[in-house]
Amino acid sequence: MRLSIIITTVLLAYSSHLMDSQLRTEEPVRCYEPHPTAEESRRFRVEVNGEAVFTEQLPVREGDVSYDFPGAEKLSYHCARFSFEQEARVRVSVEGGFNQFTLRPGSAEIVPEVNGNTIALTMEEPGNLLLEVDSAWLYLFADSPEKEAPHPGSTGRKVVNIMDYEVDSTGKRLSTFAIQKAIIDVATGPDAGGVLYFPRGTYKTGTIRLYSGVTLYLTEGALLQASLDPEDFPLPFGVADGPPGRDYGYEYALIKIHHAENAGIRGRGTIDGGGAANGRLKIIHMENSENVVVEDVVVRNGDGWMCPILYCEKVLFRHVRVISPITSNTDGINPDSSVEVEIDGCFVCSGDDPLVVKATKHLPFTSEMGRQWKMWCSETTGWRCPEDCGTTGTGFWISRLPGGMRPSGGTPGGMK
Repeated sequence: MRLSIIITTVLLAYSSHLMDSQLRTEEPVRCYEPHPTAEESRRFRVEVNGEAVFTEQLPVREGDVSYDFPGAEKLSYHCARFSFEQEARVRVSVEGGFNQFTLRPGSAEIVPEVNGNTIALTMEEPGNLLLEVDSAWLYLFADSPEKEAPHPGSTGRKVVNIMDYEVDSTGKRLSTFAIQKAIIDVATGPDAGGVLYFPRGTYKTGTIRLYSGVTLYLTEGALLQASLDPEDFPLPFGVADGPPGRDYGYEYALIKIHHAENAGIRGRGTIDGGGAANGRLKIIHMENSENVVVEDVVVRNGDGWMCPILYCEKVLFRHVRVISPITSNTDGINPDSSVEVEIDGCFVCSGDDPLVVKATKHLPFTSEMGRQWKMWCSETTGWRCPEDCGTTGTGFWISRLPGGMRPSGGTPGGMK
């Protein structure tokens, strides 16, 4: 009888071990749908826990490569994005083989294994990795599972589907006016404020302006694509009234968040600035705004400072990926003359400074500016970069501080 009990106990323990092993082996992975105009990578194939993950070859347009370093014109850029909860076993197959590779950041302490043309690695938690294989860069963006994502018809906050307007989700036709009308409709009316929802699709647009109370939500597979026609980005308003020598406050932008409160951009979609074709276009430009959240989106292909934040208060960038390494002067996130700016768990890969905290010297000193007197880079302006947060480029800096302020933190150099 006792022997039977021991055998049964052993069998139960072994069965439990098998079940645990199977659960670990079958850890669910969310493989994101690509946007309709995505080009599949010809260099890399990525699998996570046995599931194929779509790997996009990022667009490099004529004139994009202007940063003067050896081999820049030969680089190609690729991206695979997915989500998981406990463990991700990633296998990267490299078409045609490779000579050398580097995995960044080193602080992740991940040791890849090589077998022929395959590089294998294990991620124990979501994060961001850059795999440099010869002249090809592969971004591996791993998210936590998304919870309580808004969708049309959900209860609670108003959610408006952009497809209820005359937009073209194939990216062939310009949709600027339809998108702007939808933003205005969400921002106004008796139940003002809510979410403007973009389902999977490619939406080509010129400049749009985000108003108070409105959040743009880009679901996976949604691409907000900047038009490649400069005429779709009108002359910046207020240029004639701007102070002399103003750095960038009145320049061109894809998304303007000016004089807005409680606004945001969220979701696991992508915003593409069109690269050099649009000549120093800012992708997300904030000015004189408060309580703004940018979360989870990929911001890519800028040709200037991609996310400037000017005279703002209470701004949060969380888990945002900003990538535009192929042109010069493509700063990532620039908090300028602002307070309570939090940059948390973001990944920035740029052709210049990934992160610059500053106070621009050309301030509009007029009696009408009110609360802007306190909008300097203060002690409450800063960033929290966990180990999975990476920066590449010239480095990140605190610069142009007013009299009496001293720089704190900041390290020149690339992602280690």
